[in-house]
Amino acid sequence: WHVEAEAHVQDVRGGVASAVVEETVVPSSSCAHVRLTTLEDTERLIRLDEDGFTEEPSTPASKTYDTLHSLLINESPGYKAHFNEGLRERLQALVDAADA
Repeated sequence: WHVEAEAHVQDVRGGVASAVVEETVVPSSSCAHVRLTTLEDTERLIRLDEDGFTEEPSTPASKTYDTLHSLLINESPGYKAHFNEGLRERLQALVDAADA
């Protein structure tokens, strides 16, 4: 889980203030934890397990997301804006390449 969590952290790094895979949370072969700070300066601890990504501490109302991108798009307006801008830029590059 640690390797998968590290890959997800690399994917979102530009859209968060900081993100690291936690080594100090109880190590487990069944999950990994990511500690991140959003662009809104909110600290979050996220658990990755076979169900997906869930914010800790989890409650019955906690949502689990398939990807860290999905969690951040739904929980961080700054990340959502960053993600949408990156998507717009990539789409524009495709349009520009098609026009050339």
